Amino acid sequence: GSIEGDYIFGKLNNVNTLVGYLGSETELTLPADYKGESYVIGESAFEGNNTITSITIPNCVTSIGESAFANCDNITDIKVMAEKPIRGNTNIFADAVYDNATLYIPNGTKSLYEKREPWNLFFDIAETDFTGIDDIEAENGNVKAIYDLQGRRIENPTNGIYIINGKKVFV
Repeated sequence: GSIEGDYIFGKLNNVNTLVGYLGSETELTLPADYKGESYVIGESAFEGNNTITSITIPNCVTSIGESAFANCDNITDIKVMAEKPIRGNTNIFADAVYDNATLYIPNGTKSLYEKREPWNLFFDIAETDFTGIDDIEAENGNVKAIYDLQGRRIENPTNGIYIINGKKVFV
């Protein structure tokens, strides 16, 4: 495994896995990727951490393991950026979190989330705009280097969200 900032990553069954957290942040934004690749949140990765009140899960997270946030009873808001609900069991979060926290999901995805466990267990689900879109800036008529959300350089972007000058931009 390796430590990236406060996060411990490993490979489990050849899958990039976030296995633990060493930090003490109350408002946690999980890493956008692991070495440019997607990852899963491992079993019990944050279990028992009661300092966390807010967690943002980026769209590179493909699944969430058993009890990943069990006994993290102080979570009041969860932001999930994935357009398709992330796979996971109902025991990811404590019952108190399903009852009391607000689940923020991308605009237009509520009907999908309401059909899938564990997301349908949240009492309060709110659609929101995560894009933080900025206009494309051109320099001397030329657009600067453009990267996709995986960090790969793109020559001719089609419609979508890209990173230009370190900002997320909708093209």
